[in-house]
This record gives sequence, C-alpha cells and structure tokens, in this order.
Amino acid sequence: MDLFEDTNAMRFADFTDFEWTTGGASMRGYRAGEGPPLLLLHGHAQTAQLWESIAGRLAERHAIVVLDIDFEGTRATRAAASAPHESHASVPRHGASSQGARDIAADCAALMDALGFAQFMICGHDTGARVAQRLALDYGGRIDRIMVLDTAPALPADADRLVESDDRGDPERDERERTRANLERGQKIACPVRVLWAARADWPIVPIESWKQIARDTSGRALECEPCIPERAPDALLDEMSRFFDTRAC
Repeated sequence: MDLFEDTNAMRFADFTDFEWTTGGASMRGYRAGEGPPLLLLHGHAQTAQLWESIAGRLAERHAIVVLDIDFEGTRATRAAASAPHESHASVPRHGASSQGARDIAADCAALMDALGFAQFMICGHDTGARVAQRLALDYGGRIDRIMVLDTAPALPADADRLVESDDRGDPERDERERTRANLERGQKIACPVRVLWAARADWPIVPIESWKQIARDTSGRALECEPCIPERAPDALLDEMSRFFDTRAC
C-alpha cells in the first residue's frame, strides 16, 4: 500500500516558517506534520525548495524540518534566502563548502533540541549529506537513521587531494581529518545508513562503497536518473524514504 496520499498532501507553501538564532548562528527553515522527526538538508548552491515536491507528502507521516543553509556564510550570518530556484540540479560534488560541516551539524543538533526533538532522522543531499555524516558521528546517540543522496562521505584517504582553485579547501581538509580521528578511535556511524545515487552520472567510486568505510550498517542502490535525485526522481525517492524512515511499518 502506498504510504503517501498524493491527493491530500500538504503543500510546501503551507509549512510554518521559522528563524532560529543562538550562539551567533542564524538558521531559517520550515516545519510541518507530526510523527517521527525527519530533518531534510539540501546541498551546496541549493535551498530548502529542493524538497518542495515531496515535503508535503512526507509531512503526512513525519514531523518534517526543512532547513535553508548558507554553506558559504559564517556561523554569524547563516540565514539563507528562501526564494525558489528554477532548478537545483548539479553535477556530483565531492568537496565541502566554506562553512564547515561540524559547525553546521552542531547548530542542527541545537535547533532540533530547541524544537523538542531529542531523537531524529536525517535525509541529506550532496553537501547536506556531509552534515548528516558529522551529525551521526558527533551526536550518534540522537540519530536514528540517515539517508544520503548523490554524494560520497568525507574520507581521510582524500585529505590531501584538494582542488587547487577551490578556496573551500580548508574546511574540507578539516572534515576529512576529523573523520580520520573518528576511525582511529574505532568510531563509525552506528545507525542504519541508506545510500542513493544517480545512475546517470560519472562516479569515480560507487558512493555506497565509500560509505561502507565510515558506517557499520549500509544499504543502497542507484536510481535511474540524472544527479539531483529529489528533483529528477521524486517518486522513487519517496518510495525509498517510506520504506526506510517509516519505522512504524517495520
């Protein structure tokens, strides 16, 4: 049975918007629905509108929190504009952005605390998946499961392979070194990780093979689409999310 009722789905425009500030960090987002909390994180050069086609249907089963993140900003200025873009599609990215995943992860954890969610699940696309990785490593006791889309994790094997012209290199190197420290302590992501990637893309390494190096419980597959799964294959993504996140159906 389809777990989502398309005809009665809430529109993304009907979500409640909020702005939350603490410790110099400002985050803007949208929330709706009741049930197990699910945090949606977009990627670099995207906005919360990435999730527009599926967020309403997810809110039928979950308490949905969708963030707008300024990956290029600082903790003091992170409050992304929410104007919709015509398209959020991009080629697969493997670098982090100038705003480090650790700071964003810490702010996400504090925000979910403020919203009353001690435990929650995450779906992250592109750079948002790197934030999900850091959340699962630093706040593992709070993260029930994560889904990562269209990206590989930050792995220490690539710590020195930075793009020379990319001034976002330092946060990327820092994140890979933090992952190295996690692995040296024997720490991996403990919660289930579902990995999905676009089949019509030139991946240097199949993403799930990389996630297996940092996570204990991984599963996943390629979806027959181009990069940017939430836009290119929303129905297939919804099916995957219903099976993976709806713990009441397990």
